[in-house]
Amino acid sequence: MQSEVINAELPKRSRELLAKCAKREITQAELDLECAYWVMTDLFDEFDYRPMPAPEIPSFVSINFLSVSAETQYKLRMDSENKYWRHPDVQNYGQKLQDQKNHNRRAVQRLWELQDLIPKEDEKKQNMIIRRLGEFSRYLRDIDLLQNNA
Repeated sequence: MQSEVINAELPKRSRELLAKCAKREITQAELDLECAYWVMTDLFDEFDYRPMPAPEIPSFVSINFLSVSAETQYKLRMDSENKYWRHPDVQNYGQKLQDQKNHNRRAVQRLWELQDLIPKEDEKKQNMIIRRLGEFSRYLRDIDLLQNNA
């Protein structure tokens, strides 16, 4: 039987779980549950499980888009050749908005996965997830509104 080499640079908890897997001491379902509880106790306050706020609106966007009439905004949206959309501030802002939206959607997906793994009877952990999902709902709405206006 070939011995498994576990990377010593991994966190201690990772090495412990990998060792249990290598020795077939736990099933995949048990591993998933152990990892979910590990996330909830040690990693839940990390960046990956927190909302990323919307980026600051550049003054160019504010002056040339947000402060103009709805009719002008509509014309800007419909004119793909308009130099407004090629302006570096607009493109950079659009990229930051997309990065923020992607981060928040991935994080919400991970939270839903955690919610599925943590037993419903563990109300404390389930409520932690529900509260965190509530934090994201505001940011996801904000980003959708901002993208519809930029």
